Amino acid sequence: MKRAIIYARVSTDDQRNNYSIPSQIMECVNYAESHGYTIVGNRYVDKETGQDAASGIPAFVDDFSSRELNRPGLDAAYDYLKNYGFDVVIVYSIDRLDRDPYKLHTHEYGFASGKAAVEYVKGDYNNTPEGQFLKTVVASAAKLDNDWRTERFNRGKRQKARRGLFVGGCAPYGYEIDRGAPGGLQVIPEEAEVIRWIYDSYVVGGLSIYNLLDALNQSEARPKLGGTWQKSSIAKILANTAYIGTVHYNKFKRSEKTLELRDNTEWIEITVPAILDNGIFDQAQTRLRENRENRRKQPDRFYMLSGLVYCEHCGRPYVSQTAKAGRNKRVNDAQTYRHREKQGHCKNRTVSARILEPMIWSKVETLLMDPQNLKEGYDQALEQERKAHSKQLEMREIIRKDITKFQKMMENLTRAYTDPDIQMTKLEYQEQRARLAIDLKTAKERLSEVESQLSDIPTPEEYANLDRFAEEIKRRITGPDWQPTPANKRRIMELLHARVILDGDNGHIVGWFGDPLGFSYITR
Repeated sequence: MKRAIIYARVSTDDQRNNYSIPSQIMECVNYAESHGYTIVGNRYVDKETGQDAASGIPAFVDDFSSRELNRPGLDAAYDYLKNYGFDVVIVYSIDRLDRDPYKLHTHEYGFASGKAAVEYVKGDYNNTPEGQFLKTVVASAAKLDNDWRTERFNRGKRQKARRGLFVGGCAPYGYEIDRGAPGGLQVIPEEAEVIRWIYDSYVVGGLSIYNLLDALNQSEARPKLGGTWQKSSIAKILANTAYIGTVHYNKFKRSEKTLELRDNTEWIEITVPAILDNGIFDQAQTRLRENRENRRKQPDRFYMLSGLVYCEHCGRPYVSQTAKAGRNKRVNDAQTYRHREKQGHCKNRTVSARILEPMIWSKVETLLMDPQNLKEGYDQALEQERKAHSKQLEMREIIRKDITKFQKMMENLTRAYTDPDIQMTKLEYQEQRARLAIDLKTAKERLSEVESQLSDIPTPEEYANLDRFAEEIKRRITGPDWQPTPANKRRIMELLHARVILDGDNGHIVGWFGDPLGFSYITR
């Protein structure tokens, strides 16, 4: 008498097509009895529910898509074959083992290698060329049907997105699904406050993503699905355009195992309620972009000015690098800031960190010793920026009013469409909404351009922080016990938004103070 195991599988789509586990197993049991097989196995399921059980009918079950080559139930069946052995695998139909002909043959070959044959309740496929051909045809038809259902499902989601409705299983943090809201998303006020705090702390407060992670995990705010905050979640929040009112669908396409970015002409734009204004969002993107551009292989030693030294001519940052001892008759390791043509810089140049860093700190320390002078210089810089951008400020207010007007018009349009007393067809609604979406997008793009020119103007909150900061630094510098570490010095320069600009044998420091601080240095 042959020993046989039962293998059954369902996926979400299969359950809709009545491929339930209990029905598959009972058909397989009847098949085994009619052929005189003994059913074996070390996994059991309840014959009524199809759920795992301590005792019941021996069967290996998966609820994984057929796209997965490795499945827990199937893996357990292979292990049982290796450890205990059996003669036959009973499967209800070909597409329960796999819809893809190649994967189907892969699994059949895997069992055959262990001296076990695969038999199907539905379909008699003998081991002849004709039988194998018929099996391939049936499997191909099942795969084609599955591909068609997948495409129909995706096509429905794309149509939903083109109607201006959010598509996805879980709303972004700060929102909840609401079909009556613009774009299908409704703002959650409590979560929206967390979003605003994250952006404000990152852009204005200068906190890093790791700082944000620590602060959020110590707060009462919790992620969408509970648990603790993760660095990746915060990074996604800082880059999510939903918070300025735009969600993109059809942005990626799936290859065999990876997601690939589609051309932006294929993206479908959905307008949703905004939580942030474009200004602070754009500043966050600028900082994220600069962090990516300035990120280098972490040096073995600390560099006080890493990422803060730029070329006057090409505008690109100098790279921190250590010249090792023993080369070019060098006695000791030498820390340097380097510019290299082969890395896309305008020229080859090396500056000694041993010379440059003390010189820069001396200039900054002199500035810090006179808080009043620092404030006056700051006021001067602020006034110059505001005068230079006065037209942009006026334009920003005009554009913001336009955006508010367009958003209100879209809300009114949605209310009108859902009002039973107003006879508006779906086509009329979609056409009017599409026109408003274009107007809104154009206004947001104009606002983004204007605000990118205003992003360097400090806010009143930052001014107050600078005032307190200057007084505290003066108190520490003039005290007998405080010797700032290189890390302290770097943090102070970051708070001043200082940058070192090199030009030949000269340079200057720019930041949130008055006139640039000039200096000369010796290159090597």
